[in-house]
Amino acid sequence: MHTFKLAWRADRFVPLRLSLSATRGLVRRVAHGTRTLVMLWARRMQQRRELASMDARMRRDIGVDRLEVGRETRKPFWMG
Repeated sequence: MHTFKLAWRADRFVPLRLSLSATRGLVRRVAHGTRTLVMLWARRMQQRRELASMDARMRRDIGVDRLEVGRETRKPFWMG
């Protein structure tokens, strides 16, 4: 079975043949990158939940006020 990829050549796309090992390597890299990104998002969500649950004394200990906590916890998980 042949795997093809489109690549830009001058003024048109042309198919490039990828070997099976190159395809597997590409799939592995994409899977690793996806897994890393999902783990980062999960970590952000957990940290923001913990931040939101802090009382005033805990917030003071880490040097953030209620407004900063609100701003941070309202961010979507994909935003750093």
